[in-house]
Amino acid sequence: MSGDAVAVAASEAGGPAKPWRICALAELDATGAKEFEFGVPRQFWGFVLRWGAGVHAYVNACPHVGLPLNLSGDSFFDIDGKLLLCQMHGALFRPEDGVCVAGPCEGEALKSLAVEIRDGAVWLT
Repeated sequence: MSGDAVAVAASEAGGPAKPWRICALAELDATGAKEFEFGVPRQFWGFVLRWGAGVHAYVNACPHVGLPLNLSGDSFFDIDGKLLLCQMHGALFRPEDGVCVAGPCEGEALKSLAVEIRDGAVWLT
C-alpha cells in the first residue's frame, strides 16, 4: 500500500485529515527513530526515522503478524544501526523503503506514511 493509500485509509478511519506534528527533527538525533500515535481518537501507531539525509515514517506493525516492531521506547534499529528490527520475531527491514530483507516476512514491506519536514519539525501529511 502506498503512503497516499495509507493516509487515505487512516483519514477514513479517523486518522489525520490535516497535517499532524510528530516531533521536532532534533528529537530523532538520540535514537534515530521515534514512535508516535496519531488519529482522532489516537488509535494508530507509527514511527519516524532519520536515515541519511531523509526522514521516513511507517505504520508500527510488522507485516508478519501485525505486532509493533519495538517492544518499548524508541528502539527500532538492530545492534549495528543499519536495519530496522522487529523485536518479536527478528524480521529485518531496510530503513529507506521498509522492505523486509530477512525473517518470516521476507519480501514484504512496512506500510509507509507520508511525512515532510517543516519549521524544524516532522509532520505527517
